[in-house]
Amino acid sequence: MKWIDNKVEVCSSTACDLLHGLFRLNNNERFHELFESSLYKGKFEPNRDIQNWVSETKSILTPDILEKLKEFFAWETFFGMCFLPDVTHSSLKNARQLIEHLREMPERVLLISFIPVTVREKAR
Repeated sequence: MKWIDNKVEVCSSTACDLLHGLFRLNNNERFHELFESSLYKGKFEPNRDIQNWVSETKSILTPDILEKLKEFFAWETFFGMCFLPDVTHSSLKNARQLIEHLREMPERVLLISFIPVTVREKAR
């Protein structure tokens, strides 16, 4: 267990919750498809609180925000999740700190966050 103690870091941050929540908000239907698939049927069920939150939140978001969610939190690409390492490495404890961190990030660094690692190494 000593190896785990030295290598695993637990991060408790509403900044992480924000990113995960945006991913869930955009992909809720996909989760429902998985719940109903033969592989998972009867093993998992949608959480009523999460479903209520998704419904309420989607009803108040504007179409342009929903489009951005589709762009940055797609099931296959989830670009917005690339900021999770920033949360842990910069010890961002809440969503406000994450947003400020992203605002202050130079454009070049922000763009590099979306480039695959092999290309990123050559760009530096």
